[in-house]
Amino acid sequence: MSKTTSIFARVEPEIKEQAEMVLSKLGISMSNAINIFLRQVVLQNGLPYPTSSVFVPNRRSLPIFLLGGFKRISTLNTINTLQKRLSTSYEIGASER
Repeated sequence: MSKTTSIFARVEPEIKEQAEMVLSKLGISMSNAINIFLRQVVLQNGLPYPTSSVFVPNRRSLPIFLLGGFKRISTLNTINTLQKRLSTSYEIGASER
């Protein structure tokens, strides 16, 4: 058996639980999944997926993303309009004004 070392990482509890559920369905332990990921990092000499297409919305951007706000924001033509749009609070399911 090869020598191993421990890794300690802080993750959001919900993400950990969801990942454990997915990995359980695949028959893979969290430890094995991390090993697979790290081996791919070494093989790819970087992250094993394109980072430009990875988007993880946060608490503020998720409602805007769900309402299609990113498409609108990217087409704004002045910084003042962009700042105004970003300062607008959105709620999931709220209709636009």
